[in-house]
Amino acid sequence: MSTKPPWTLDRIVKAIIALTILGFLFWLVAKLSDVLIPFGIAFLAAYILNPIVKKIELKLKSRPLAVAIVLIALFVFVTTALWLLIPLIQNEAVRAADLLKRTIYDASVSEQAIQWMPESIWQKLRSYLGSLKFIDLVEQKDTLSVIGGAISNLLPRAFSILSGTLNFLLWILGFTIILLYLVFLLLDYDLFVKQSQELIPTVIRSDILEFIKLFDQAMSQYFRAQALVAFTVGVMFSIGFSIIGLPLAIVFGLFVGLLNMVPYLQIASIPLAAILAILHAFDTNTSIGQILFLVVLVYAIVQIIQDGFLVPKIMGNITGLSPVMVLLSLSVWGKLLGFFGLIVAIPFTCLVLAYYRKAIHKDVRQRHI
Repeated sequence: MSTKPPWTLDRIVKAIIALTILGFLFWLVAKLSDVLIPFGIAFLAAYILNPIVKKIELKLKSRPLAVAIVLIALFVFVTTALWLLIPLIQNEAVRAADLLKRTIYDASVSEQAIQWMPESIWQKLRSYLGSLKFIDLVEQKDTLSVIGGAISNLLPRAFSILSGTLNFLLWILGFTIILLYLVFLLLDYDLFVKQSQELIPTVIRSDILEFIKLFDQAMSQYFRAQALVAFTVGVMFSIGFSIIGLPLAIVFGLFVGLLNMVPYLQIASIPLAAILAILHAFDTNTSIGQILFLVVLVYAIVQIIQDGFLVPKIMGNITGLSPVMVLLSLSVWGKLLGFFGLIVAIPFTCLVLAYYRKAIHKDVRQRHI
């Protein structure tokens, strides 16, 4: 039967030194966060794109050519998506601004609204919406008028303009640095990983590499599958909202899909969907109950498709967590890490449970020796 080594003075001193070094490393990372964030973003992108690059490299027998093809394809995809979406989003924004203006100034809309809410609340809402100057700016069709109006509003804040210009240039510089990091990481990804592993002390290398392997499995499987589910759900919501004529249908639908990166978070979009539905009812002089029913129907259909087809086919049983454990993990990690904790709650919980089970099995084996 094995016995644990006693806590001698030497072990205590080594533990204190290790904790001190660990604390210093955390402090150093926090201090260098502005410098490390571009590298972190580039490494995450390289981590996601590397499997695709590897598949192309196997066929072409050239790593640089594979990297170039992936980056060009990514650029074409993003550019095409923006080229298709920006006009649609712009048209929806103009329509939404027009709808807000009619909601504020149309007497018939006020009569309808008073039937659904206290008049005092409606008057405060109208006053607030009327203070939003962007409505008039968005509705202007003449480009010169828009530019002139923007300049007249911005001239009194020349310092803010200069500050904003400097921030924009810094943003461009940061984006360029991220792109350079991404190119070099993709070109030498395997070499970078190998050299990083060699920097780990030999004593703890096997444990650290095992942790990284489990972490990689938990994160890659979950996020790649969840991202595909979220994108598909966003497209379905956009189509559904467009069919029923909801304002900002495409933008709002993609936003609801993005919320699906966190389980059950799309529920938070329901109040906003109800507000858009009510505005649409005021605009078209249709029954508010009918529009709300159509919104609920869209949510129900998408949810049925998501739970009955998308999640089983794409996600499978990656997490193995019950709904209760999912909610508990979201609460715990959200409290510890904020919004970032909500995003990584599920894979982190799976990782912790895997290590916990491993520790229990190891302890049981040692007890039987």
